[in-house]
Amino acid sequence: MTQNPDPGQPGSPFDLPPLPQPDQPAPGYGVPNQGYATPGPAATPGYGVPTQGYTPATGPGYGQQPYQGPAQPYQVVPPYANAYGNPAADAQQNKAFAVLAYFGLLVLIPLLAAKNSPFARFHTNQGLTLCIAGIGLSIIVQILSAAGLGFLSAILGLASIAVLVFMIMGIVNAAQGQMKPLPLIGGFKLLK
Repeated sequence: MTQNPDPGQPGSPFDLPPLPQPDQPAPGYGVPNQGYATPGPAATPGYGVPTQGYTPATGPGYGQQPYQGPAQPYQVVPPYANAYGNPAADAQQNKAFAVLAYFGLLVLIPLLAAKNSPFARFHTNQGLTLCIAGIGLSIIVQILSAAGLGFLSAILGLASIAVLVFMIMGIVNAAQGQMKPLPLIGGFKLLK
């Protein structure tokens, strides 16, 4: 028969330390706080009542700033404003658009993208005039060919070589940054 161990006997599995009394600290914990209240201003520096010698921060950058009047209006600077005062800078910035103006219907790109540039506008005018002349010449050659006047259409077909030569001349002028009018068609102003 087994004997039940006595919980109060030393060495028994039920050997527990005695419970602390309310006025004594628990072993290993020191003096307990008097309740669960938060510490007052004297216990925690930086909170509550300011300590001696404390002055609130004043001066620029602190507190509400004084009213300085309405904001200055935003000044709108048109695109390419500085470049158009200088023709060399305008030509340098818009050479690609000026060259595109001589490739048929690609004349619409500089017409819409570089409409404020005098250099691109000049070559767009020449390219548009050359494109209209080439289309008109092609229509006339087709009509003469259909009417049985092949001899006249062959002569006008040679004029399309002149359109090609004018196109090359315009591309070279645009690539060099020059505003030289093309022969025969350079005097027509389609764009203002």
